Amino acid sequence: MNILEQKIQKLERWLKENEKHIAYLENQIGIKDEEIDLLKTEIDNLKPRLKKVLQDIENKDKIIPTLEMQLIEISSELSSLQHRIQKLRKTITLDMSHLGMVGAIRIESGI
Repeated sequence: MNILEQKIQKLERWLKENEKHIAYLENQIGIKDEEIDLLKTEIDNLKPRLKKVLQDIENKDKIIPTLEMQLIEISSELSSLQHRIQKLRKTITLDMSHLGMVGAIRIESGI
């Protein structure tokens, strides 16, 4: 075998190795393309969900001040009602003590 034939065989081996490597890389590219497609699909599925979550947050941000005002109003009304209850209790206590004195006067008077 002469030197030229050896070089040809060497180049043929090199070509086969490179062809295998190219096939391997093409396979890897295919796998990566599939992964990219899956990720794109996932992104497409997440976009509407993200949009809805952002709208929910915006709606909640709008509603919070209204709810805070309602809470303040309810707290004020509650405080007013508690004050009225205390007044009623005092009135009832005074009426009860007055009834006790009237009853004692009736007993003493013989009525």
